[in-house]
Amino acid sequence: MEEARSHAGLRRFGTAAARRKKRKAPSAFGSAVRRGVSAGPLTLRIPLNAAARAQLKRKHRLAVAVKVTVTTATGTAQSATGRTTLR
Repeated sequence: MEEARSHAGLRRFGTAAARRKKRKAPSAFGSAVRRGVSAGPLTLRIPLNAAARAQLKRKHRLAVAVKVTVTTATGTAQSATGRTTLR
C-alpha cells in the first residue's frame, strides 16, 4: 500500500518601501518546494535571486514577507504568512 504524502511550498516576497512605490504587487525574491514530506518540522533554504542579493548588499538589510503553503495528499491547502528582516 502506498503511503500518502503532502508537499510544502515557500515563497519570499520583497516588502521594501522603495519597491512598493514602484509596483503594487511585491516581487518574489526566491522560492522553494519540497515534495513528499511527512509530518513534523521542515527546514527549507531559499536562495535569493540576483535582485535580492544586490539590494541586500546595497542596503545591508532586506525586509521580506514569507508565505508558507502546505498542501495535503488529499489536495487541501493551508497558508501562513510572516515578516522578517535579513541582515
